[in-house]
Amino acid sequence: MKKSHLAVLVSALCLLGPGKVQADVTPLADLSLEELVKMEVTSVSRKAQRLSDTAAAVTVLSREDIRRTGARNIPEALRAVPGVEVAQIGAGRWAVSIRGFNGRFANKLLVQLDGRSVYTPTFSGVFWENIAPVMEDIERIEVVRGPGAALWGANAVNGVINIVTRKAAATRGTMVSASVDDRGRPEVAARYGFSLADNLDARLYARSVNVSPAQNLAGDSLQDRQRGWHAGFRIDRASAGSEGWSVQGEVFEQQSPERDSTATGLENVNFSYSGGHLLGLRSWAVGNGEARLQAYADQQTLQMPQYGKMTVQTADLDFQHQLAPIGAHELIWGLGWRSVAYRIDLSAPFFVSLEPDSSNERILSAFVQDEITLVPRQWKLLLGARLEDNSLSGFEPQPNVRLLWTPTEVDSMWTQWSRASRTPSIGEAYSNVFYGIDPKTGLPLRSLVSASDPLDAERLSAFELGYRRQLSGGSVEVVAYHHRYDGLFAEQYGPVVAAPPGSPWPAEQMLYRNNVLNADSVGLELSAEAQVSADSRVSAAYTVKNVTASMPAGLRTRSVNVLVTEMEPHHTLVLQYDRNLNDRHSLGVTVRKVGAISAGIDGYTATDLRYGWRPSRSFRFSAEIQNLFDPAHPEFISDDFFPAEFGEVPRRLLLKAVWTH
Repeated sequence: MKKSHLAVLVSALCLLGPGKVQADVTPLADLSLEELVKMEVTSVSRKAQRLSDTAAAVTVLSREDIRRTGARNIPEALRAVPGVEVAQIGAGRWAVSIRGFNGRFANKLLVQLDGRSVYTPTFSGVFWENIAPVMEDIERIEVVRGPGAALWGANAVNGVINIVTRKAAATRGTMVSASVDDRGRPEVAARYGFSLADNLDARLYARSVNVSPAQNLAGDSLQDRQRGWHAGFRIDRASAGSEGWSVQGEVFEQQSPERDSTATGLENVNFSYSGGHLLGLRSWAVGNGEARLQAYADQQTLQMPQYGKMTVQTADLDFQHQLAPIGAHELIWGLGWRSVAYRIDLSAPFFVSLEPDSSNERILSAFVQDEITLVPRQWKLLLGARLEDNSLSGFEPQPNVRLLWTPTEVDSMWTQWSRASRTPSIGEAYSNVFYGIDPKTGLPLRSLVSASDPLDAERLSAFELGYRRQLSGGSVEVVAYHHRYDGLFAEQYGPVVAAPPGSPWPAEQMLYRNNVLNADSVGLELSAEAQVSADSRVSAAYTVKNVTASMPAGLRTRSVNVLVTEMEPHHTLVLQYDRNLNDRHSLGVTVRKVGAISAGIDGYTATDLRYGWRPSRSFRFSAEIQNLFDPAHPEFISDDFFPAEFGEVPRRLLLKAVWTH
């Protein structure tokens, strides 16, 4: 963004006189210092605890934070969190990671929705286009930067994102939201909440997905418009104390076409996703402690009319027991079991072929954590470990040590050491052939995989030092970290040679996959937010990091993981300004400055401008311009299991209305 543009924008905001905050506009100073200190999170220790008592780098996006960003989906809401990398690949397709190693299937990040893992075991990542909760029903998003494997298991390597939806009792009544972009693509969501009996509440919801296509560098459509629907329910029963239960479920269907590099060149691949899940949760008192049992079943099907389909079924059972304090000790322990079954039915060669084409993998786990009060209200030591046995990679111990110092009610300083593992995905363990295009000749190419049998897990040893101070109406946080990765997967390509006589492929090569790479990531994360007046709020987040990988001697080509280190911006800065103009109107500005990516993406500055109008308590209208000073810019190069055509993120105008009763 040009300096003149920024100057005009800032000047205009400063000239807007102080507004009067009334009940119709949510006050920006809605949390007192006491409330900020007592804000609870659950992702760090698998129990509710005050934010000031967490020995981890954690950011909590409240429901009001999410609304003020104007986010239409989870990745957009995460853009302002320090240490979180969010890059748009195309319509509905995102690359999201924490502390590096970003990609469409960033494999070192655990994402949960109401305790259900949405981590895709087939590709070790997240299909972000399929995660589409009603945004108005999200209570908060907890983002833990740094390993969480000691509690949550393998693949919680660089961080954990926990999306928590509102309880049914908090969503009684009717809500309808409708939005449309400048391409005329509407999206609609509806929810109805009601009481079934005393302390028994339910809600039903449905929403459409209709995302306009992105564009390539020439300005032409990528033909990747997202279309679909999601529908579900939630029932909650609340009782005295910790007693209660909850049941929720969802079904969905979505069309997500892409233009990918296949064996015949750039081709429109019509991905179709469908599936659903059912989750149950029961909590009860055990003495002065609390027990919790959660179970869910999930099925997802990926269909491609011209190629075939793949089905993944997951069953998960998780138990945890928080004991009553014993002297200076607070213990929590648990057991887990997960089964993942997949089946692939292909009618023609696709991007990748798996052998066997069906399997059932399982994970058994146990964890324990002891929170020891060394000096009351000042020093705490947290010791924890998770023991996990995975049928893909074997036994993995994942310990964690944290030390927390809270010299005052508003100051926290912590240090931690953690060990975490990233187990092989089904695709990495069982893929035996890749189909694509030779970049030199443009001819169809078949890559035959030769891999270690079995592949070992990737391992991380992480050290972190952090400081947090709660301010009246805001906070300041500084975190430094060093991550050391050992045994990363490397893919080494042999020379391209002519295929044997009779082969339908004109050329082929060998692809060797082994645990032979090491990498280091060091970084600094700074964030602050402050209430500058009764009607104005500002926040800033700055991240600087450096990721390096070492290759053993003798590699013939650069590995995929080395290329991943070239997909990291060295620095990211996000500035936000929100202001209530008067009793019904509000304005917000977000400026994101993202550094260049050495793989071929220039640095860019994106400015989003939001306007809100609330004529009554039951109706809210908003308008947003994304990329105000930039007609279009690329953010990421997707070159993984589904190598997509290079795209740009264009300027967008979004209108949205929400009615509640």
